Parts: sequence; structure tokens; C-alpha cells
Amino acid sequence: MLPSLTTQKQAFLYYLQNMDLDMLDVILSDEITYYGATKSMFLEKLGQLFEKQRLSRYKKGLKIKQHKKQPTVYYFILHESDHANKFILEDQQGIITKIVAYNQDRSYEAYEVRSIFELFFGDDELANFIPTTTYVMNVYECNQAYEELVNEKCILLTSKDLFDWLCKHAGFYNDIKDYYLMANYEKFRNLYFCLEYIFEQLQHYEEAKEALNTFSDADKETFSQWLADYHFLNFCNASSFESNFDEIDFENNTLKYISKRNIYFTGDDFLTLVKFDRLYNEMYHEYKYRYPNK
Repeated sequence: MLPSLTTQKQAFLYYLQNMDLDMLDVILSDEITYYGATKSMFLEKLGQLFEKQRLSRYKKGLKIKQHKKQPTVYYFILHESDHANKFILEDQQGIITKIVAYNQDRSYEAYEVRSIFELFFGDDELANFIPTTTYVMNVYECNQAYEELVNEKCILLTSKDLFDWLCKHAGFYNDIKDYYLMANYEKFRNLYFCLEYIFEQLQHYEEAKEALNTFSDADKETFSQWLADYHFLNFCNASSFESNFDEIDFENNTLKYISKRNIYFTGDDFLTLVKFDRLYNEMYHEYKYRYPNK
């Protein structure tokens, strides 16, 4: 049964808890900002969080708590995460006058480790943001570079293709990468960073190939030495390389990029690192099984 919602504040907390964007749109005013953003931007970001929640294994919505000593301070917590979105909610006779984040840390260090379930707005998503000509041009270039790879077409890349794309956009990436609070730079910034990391891992192809060719578990000493020789390669230089891909097809020599579903990679270097990743991790556990510590 629908509870008695006699004020806008009560309705907001109820519909927020139930992740009802349609009703939040109805009851919220366009006259104030939310976390510094317009109502439409606020609801768009909430919708993204709600979608992440729905895709998770938790189906109970979210929890809302009121601070015990500060009556204007609230938390909303998605069940997928221990991260609490702490915010200030002020009202006059039940009419909401203010919703802002509570002391949200916007430093680079905090930004890089923030939870994906944190309600966060970039500078260019705030209602008072005034775009400069440079900003508009940068957004255009970000989108152009991003859409060269992420689009409606199926893209097949070798490591050489990947290198060429990284080189082409390296200067621009270095120019904008530290502007972490510009949300419209983020798609390109993240794509470049992730693909650059994959390319760096591929530089250890020859070592991975050597590891596959020299593997032997004929005796404990040889087995142990092989694991020691390639320990750094597995846990540092090529750490979890396979996790970047799915639909790994050894027969057709292709791998689908797990983050962007239209991008495929091909080449012996990719598959060699996947084979090494699998072999080392399997043999690491096999060694412990065969030769448990006494």
C-alpha cells in the first residue's frame, strides 16, 4: 500500500528508495539544483546508478538512512556496494530547498578510487558550467577519437592497429587526461588508458612465448624454477591479461574486447599472452597441490 506522502520531502525519499525515476521527475522542482546539477541531469545520473543496481544480483532497491544527530543529513546506499552516498536535504514546511552532496571529495586521488555507485557530477555537468571554445573543441575531438573504434561497426584490430590509434591520439590524450572533472572527456580518456595498458602488456609477448616453450613440470626443481622465472611476468607485466576479453577463439585467432562489444583483436601476440595467463595460473595452483608445505 502506498504510504501517506503529505510533503514533497517525504515523496522524494520514498520514490528515491524505490528507484522510481518517473515519479521523481513529477515531484521534483525545476527551480533548484540537485548536487549542483539541473533536475534532468540529476535524474539521468540517478538512472545510471539504478540501472547498475538492477543488473546486479541484489534486487531489493536501495536503503535510505537519516543521520542520528544531524537531521538534514541522509544516506542512500545501493545494496551492491558498501559506499554510502551522503547528502544534505533541507526543506521548508516539507518543500525541498536544497539537496547537495555532503563534503564530497573531488580530489584526483578520491576520483580515481571512487565507487561506481557514487553519485558524482563532473564540472561540465553542473548547472553553472559555461563551456569555453577550447572545451567544445576538446569534446568534439574526444568524440571523434572514441568513435573511430566504438561505433556500430565490427572493428578487428591487430597490435599494430592498436599502436597506430594510440600514436595518433597520444598528444591529445596527454593534453586532456588530467582534466578528470570534465565528464565529457571521460569516454575517450578511459578508452585510451585501458587500450594503452593492453598494448603495454603485449610488449611482453616474446617473454610469454618463451615461457610457453620452456615449460616443464618433469620434477619439483624444474617446475619450481619455471614458476619463479615467470612470476613477475604473470603477476605484474601481464597480470590478468585474459580478463580483458571474452569469446576467445583460438581457431579463428580472435578475441572480443570485454568492455566494448564491437571491438575484436587478432594476432599471435594476444593469444600467446592468453595461453601464458592460463598456463601459469593453472600451474601455480597445481604446484601447491603437488607439493604442499609440510
